[in-house]
Amino acid sequence: MLATDVHTHVPSTFNLTRCSRLVSEIPTTNQNRAVLNHIIMKGSISPLEADSLYRVKRLTSRIHELKKMGANIVGEFRKDNTGKRYVRYYIA
Repeated sequence: MLATDVHTHVPSTFNLTRCSRLVSEIPTTNQNRAVLNHIIMKGSISPLEADSLYRVKRLTSRIHELKKMGANIVGEFRKDNTGKRYVRYYIA
């Protein structure tokens, strides 16, 4: 997939009810909640989106914390138009 294919991946096992419940039940920081809400509403998030929209500088750390709380999030490596690699995170 190209970097321009943003927000198009929603796995077939995506369960919006379960993820929404996770948002309301887990004790988490505002950044974690913003990241999880973004993934639920848009389908995925990249480090650039997390930084520009929510001022999240360490997206990998937020994802790790969410995983420890029970979120089933996976990352997929991509390349942007300049060839730089980055990870886009999804709910699995």
